[in-house]
Amino acid sequence: MVILVFTDFITESIIKKLPFKNENDRIVFNRVYGKSLTLYKNRLKILKMTKKKKILDAGCGFGQWTLGMSELNEEVYSIDLDYNDLLITKIISQSVDKQNISLLSGSIEELPFSDNSFDAVFSYSVLYYTDFKKTVKEYYRVLKPGGVFYASVIGVGWCLNRIMSNQNFTSELSVRKYAIDTLLSSINYLFKGEQKKGSSIALTPNWFLKYLSSVGFKKIICAPEGKIHLDKELETQSFYKAKFLGLSNVFEVFAEKC
Repeated sequence: MVILVFTDFITESIIKKLPFKNENDRIVFNRVYGKSLTLYKNRLKILKMTKKKKILDAGCGFGQWTLGMSELNEEVYSIDLDYNDLLITKIISQSVDKQNISLLSGSIEELPFSDNSFDAVFSYSVLYYTDFKKTVKEYYRVLKPGGVFYASVIGVGWCLNRIMSNQNFTSELSVRKYAIDTLLSSINYLFKGEQKKGSSIALTPNWFLKYLSSVGFKKIICAPEGKIHLDKELETQSFYKAKFLGLSNVFEVFAEKC
């Protein structure tokens, strides 16, 4: 049984309303909301994901980044394919009376927004679950000229780490199997250029940056997760180690649509 965390805004009465599908959901919820909301807001400030008229949280999950964005920007649109995750985000955002958040159910591979709609697109730890080429093109399409894009992405080191550690939290999810499948899908993509529908892809920084550039993104910055600092006055905390066995673990990119 997972004992859920309580914070100054996640109370026992709120948690009783949350429709977790399984124990793994509860563990992930604990992990993301076990951190202070200030940590997420500081990361957004460092990335200058602030003072935007319209910002998109693409693949919002349980909404921890959405809540941070809502305090730093005018309008926040959050989309996710998992309806339960969206419902959890809705319950939490309503409990703290966030009026500037719009939640939508849908795929980030086919965003339900017009061209040139957003000042910024934020995509944390979700891109690799999708056909990343389609998704990146969609991000580019919905961004306004001069709009900015951020994503965190898993690398090959992440897969090897999970395969070797076999860090399973519940019987409902085999992290090792997922990592093996992801690594095999990545190898297949590298040599055949094919991504099996529903499979995840681990990317290399060089590989991903070349694709971003080919789509049209400019001023691309790449670093290990948590290491891009556009505001030098603030400090942030990385959630992952930079490398595993000398290979990229989790990395992040920041780019602009010119």
